[in-house]
Amino acid sequence: MCLRAHGINVPDLTAGGGRLLNAVKIIASYPQAKVQAAEQACASELKQAFPNLANVTPAEQAQRLKEATVFAQCMRAHGINFPDPTTAAANPQAYLKAVSAINTSSPAYKSTAPSCRSQALKVASG
Repeated sequence: MCLRAHGINVPDLTAGGGRLLNAVKIIASYPQAKVQAAEQACASELKQAFPNLANVTPAEQAQRLKEATVFAQCMRAHGINFPDPTTAAANPQAYLKAVSAINTSSPAYKSTAPSCRSQALKVASG
């Protein structure tokens, strides 16, 4: 993967591969300047690997933000300190660090995340 060639050692994110949150945790451990340089160098490969993240319409972007906001609110309501996604635009590095600090192996996270994900998709689409 291109990111690895630029010094960011992340797992492949193909189906059955590394989990996205694990990759986020790894990326958050690198200096922001290094991550930005790797993202710029790998922009075309990242767009090809994640076509659903590229060329997002404003309506799709608003929908994703709504879903992420509902998910974060639900997680916090259940005692999981999940950051609000609106902070990502203002301070992406701080957001990544906050997300990477979440213990996704904890029983609380494992029992809460699926229901919050379902709630976010239901609320955001209705």
